[in-house]
Amino acid sequence: MSFAWSTRAVIAFAALAALAGSLALILVGEAVLPRGPGSSPPLPGQVQPVLAGLPSGWTNLPAPPEVRSRAALVWTGEGLLEWGGYVFTGSGHKPPRADGFAFDARARSWEQMAASPLAPRAYVASAWTGEELLIWGGSDGRQERFFDDGAAYDPKTDSWRSLPEAPIESRAPLSVWTGQELMVWGTAIRVADRPRDGAAYDPRTDSWRRIAQSPIELTDATAVWTGREMIVFGAALHGGNFPESKTAIGAAYDPETDAWRELPDSELSPQASTAAWNGREMIAWDYLNGTAAYTPAADSWR
Repeated sequence: MSFAWSTRAVIAFAALAALAGSLALILVGEAVLPRGPGSSPPLPGQVQPVLAGLPSGWTNLPAPPEVRSRAALVWTGEGLLEWGGYVFTGSGHKPPRADGFAFDARARSWEQMAASPLAPRAYVASAWTGEELLIWGGSDGRQERFFDDGAAYDPKTDSWRSLPEAPIESRAPLSVWTGQELMVWGTAIRVADRPRDGAAYDPRTDSWRRIAQSPIELTDATAVWTGREMIVFGAALHGGNFPESKTAIGAAYDPETDAWRELPDSELSPQASTAAWNGREMIAWDYLNGTAAYTPAADSWR
């Protein structure tokens, strides 16, 4: 049998979460099943659970009210918050959402979040501060309209507050939480004018500050927080798949000095990549399934 869709499971909604003494891992996902030649993309009712036949120690959790892509997902220590994103209902049709859901890990139940003051959107910057879910920026499902506003959600009161105006233009940025600030920078998607600037929001003072311009531009990239620096790493592509560098590139920003430094060249593909921080290194893997690890302390790759 041949397939129009890849047989690889496509995770549409996933989150990892640690809950001391109770739950080691939360994974909520759904997968597209293989379909026959000439098949159309599956509609929401045609997806099936990934977690069938779980090994010992795993537990199936109730499915979310909707399976969304490009939504904000944060772990609060007690549950999962999901907001915005879009529901894939067919090729090119990605209506964004302006609502969200809260998952209680102990009760294993989902509840609707209070209505937000924001327009429907996906590709947002987001973070959990320890008290609030922060949302800023984003775009519509077609990436034709971009936003420059944000809001904060308090799960204890089930209420929202608007964020002050940011000192940067509308975009769907890369972002990290530093423990004190929501850092937003550049763009996470391919746009004609790729910004190098960014800003940081401090919920304690309810204020923004500009950050220095970076020495590089990126599109298909990831941002990670090391405990000292925000590292942005990935590809710099035009509208098509045409990289502007021989390898994937990156830079690191130090909020204490408001300064950037460029990372040494990697050996990863310049087409696209993603990355994660493991507590000591940034582990990156690319479009061609190549993998490398960057150590900030040594400023080197392995």
